Amino acid sequence: MSDPPKKLGPFSSEANDAAARLERITGLWQRLQLTRAHTPKYNALIDQIRAETDAFRKILDAKKGLGPKESKD
Repeated sequence: MSDPPKKLGPFSSEANDAAARLERITGLWQRLQLTRAHTPKYNALIDQIRAETDAFRKILDAKKGLGPKESKD
């Protein structure tokens, strides 16, 4: 009789956070499609998308070992 397949460990908190942010970004884009352009609600959604995208990018960059651009003075 063979052993049962090994279960993979839980994702890291960074991976969970990245997945949640990506899902939120997708939801915000879907809401944006249903919103009239150039209204306060539309602009607020754009701001939320930008903020979530920046946070998502920081998670990915940290995972790759990248940090903010540093000047070489």
